Amino acid sequence: KVKGVYAAVAWNRYTAKQAAEHDATNVLVIPARLVSAKTAMKLVAIWIDQKLSPEKKYRRRVQKIKKIETSL
Repeated sequence: KVKGVYAAVAWNRYTAKQAAEHDATNVLVIPARLVSAKTAMKLVAIWIDQKLSPEKKYRRRVQKIKKIETSL
């Protein structure tokens, strides 16, 4: 774990959207063997356009990760 880096793997529209909305990621990992360059560009666009969900359960998840970072 690198402090301040929140990464997620995305291989389709759903996983790209969820990574941003639910996990507050700031790094998107796209598997080259599974995703074409054209699709990868679309996934990045989807991911960039999303904001962290206002739902408490997702914000709590992010806070738990940040708490772990302070103990490293």
